[in-house]
Amino acid sequence: MFEQPSFFIYIIIYLRKGTNKMIYFDHAASSYPKPDSVAHAMHEAVSSYSANPGRGGHKLAERARSVINEARKTIASFFNAPSSKHVWFYQNATMALNQALLGFPFEEGDHVVATKFEHNSIIRPLERLVIEKKITVTYVEPNVDGVISVDAMKKAITNKTRMFAISHASNVTGAIVPLREISLLTKEKQIMLLLDASQTAGTISIDIDRDGIDLLALAGHKSLLGPQGTGVLVTKGDFDLRPLIVGGTGGHLSHLFSHYNGLNVMKLEQ
Repeated sequence: MFEQPSFFIYIIIYLRKGTNKMIYFDHAASSYPKPDSVAHAMHEAVSSYSANPGRGGHKLAERARSVINEARKTIASFFNAPSSKHVWFYQNATMALNQALLGFPFEEGDHVVATKFEHNSIIRPLERLVIEKKITVTYVEPNVDGVISVDAMKKAITNKTRMFAISHASNVTGAIVPLREISLLTKEKQIMLLLDASQTAGTISIDIDRDGIDLLALAGHKSLLGPQGTGVLVTKGDFDLRPLIVGGTGGHLSHLFSHYNGLNVMKLEQ
């Protein structure tokens, strides 16, 4: 069964009776207020070493690059990734999910299982793949209680199923999927598991090895309490993901691009 946590509330309440105090319940969209450590670290970066981490070897660039690398290591450790090389930074979770789906080496006829509760960051890339790669997608329906069961997901599997692409928690209902049961199923059937943890990363313990996750996408500005403009893709293996954007590095690696939000990535570690 899916749990229904009370912290997924989508309203902001203003107390008007003699006070301007606001009670903020919109953390599922973005966390507020940020910790003082994040604000202080952002100020330090802007005032002390806001150089381009992807260019040059001067002192400020080296420091910026070092801080970003430390953030990468921290995130890898937090989610138990094999190494910091398995952590990819993006502008938001939408881009991370697009990279995971549109960059994955699907072939014509491959099948993906998702649910009716998915965010458009999963649905729209999948629908593009239906057109461009000729894959097929099954969106599992909830039961009368609004629950999507593991049995229903199991019944959706075909001999062509290549991936499960699911949200850890719905941004509509707050329902949390039984991740361990699903990952046992995908492991048994040798199916890739892409998990959108935008609503749960930082709130619920996630371990990509323990939980059987192959691709983990998340937003840094929600329960991780980082600044906006921070998205992350964590991979369990060395996947050959086709890049969404090319160029910009000044080097020979055509699959990389520079000038992602380095300052915000630095602050995500806080």
